[in-house]
Amino acid sequence: QTLGDRAYTLTTDVGELKGSDLERRYRERPFAYFQRLIRQAHTLSGDELNAILDTAVTAGQLTEEDVDEIVWADAIVRGRRREDDQEVFLVVQSSWGVDPYDVQRAERRAKLLAKAGVITLPVVAGVWVTPDGEVAARAIKVWRVTNGRVVAPEQS
Repeated sequence: QTLGDRAYTLTTDVGELKGSDLERRYRERPFAYFQRLIRQAHTLSGDELNAILDTAVTAGQLTEEDVDEIVWADAIVRGRRREDDQEVFLVVQSSWGVDPYDVQRAERRAKLLAKAGVITLPVVAGVWVTPDGEVAARAIKVWRVTNGRVVAPEQS
């Protein structure tokens, strides 16, 4: 194995570790990261999410394929929207550097979960958002959270 191969492997491994650590932080501390967006933030456990999804499948609101997509969200956070106290579910995709693909996944998964009869908000969260990610988030109305700063879809 060449030095270049080793460097590539190390870079890839560190990137994966950074990404999984970031996901964990958003899941473990939703009250800190999302408090400007919602009150009473609570990350759903797998059991809580499965109960919602199973009920929706039984009711014919979601397909098994929909469920397969929703469960890959990095976090689903339930809380109360600040402006009207409505219960909402944040569908969070996190990435160290958020790009248009992350934005599209958040939006797609939020739309699917909304078919279960709940209000959803798509959210991308990361350390920074690429310029193309910013454009995509504004275009398809996805919230952005970077280092605790919440940016509404219509904001620059």
